[in-house]
Amino acid sequence: MDEPRFDPGGFWEFHLSGGAVHTREGRRVVVLPEDVAGPLVRLALDQGDEVLLAELGTALGAEAAASLGANLTERSPETVLGHARSVVALFGLGRLSLEQWGDALVARLEGAPALHAEGLAALLGGLFGALGGAEVQCVSAGAGLFLVLHPHIADAVRAWVAEGADLATITARLAPAAGAAS
Repeated sequence: MDEPRFDPGGFWEFHLSGGAVHTREGRRVVVLPEDVAGPLVRLALDQGDEVLLAELGTALGAEAAASLGANLTERSPETVLGHARSVVALFGLGRLSLEQWGDALVARLEGAPALHAEGLAALLGGLFGALGGAEVQCVSAGAGLFLVLHPHIADAVRAWVAEGADLATITARLAPAAGAAS
């Protein structure tokens, strides 16, 4: 099957006379400086509103899915990830990649704006959930690394991170749990 390439041309439509910016899919977007977006994210987290950030991630996932133009299950994982990477970059959120650490899936977000890691984790959870068609949560493991997890294990992993466990320790702890669930 011929896999579509992401075309960034014309992704943003600037309607200066009307004071609006839209994606080529027609979604209105608001362009914010990083030093304004950061405090807004922090405020949302302080108010316990991770849902808002997950919804932003879901919207990014929808943009990536729309750029594929077909059922995502008909596309290779590399193609879906490539389109997700492109949308994340177009929205100025950094360079996204996925890594496998044992049985764990780890998202790496390099060059991200100065947003709180919990906010970025919620955003990535929404993105991967939209693309995968299932609820997932991401947990920050420091240094731009986020574990992509089933929601039932996310709180335990957050506790391990709070205890100071590094990514290698966390993935080792996850391995027996994954084997027991099989």
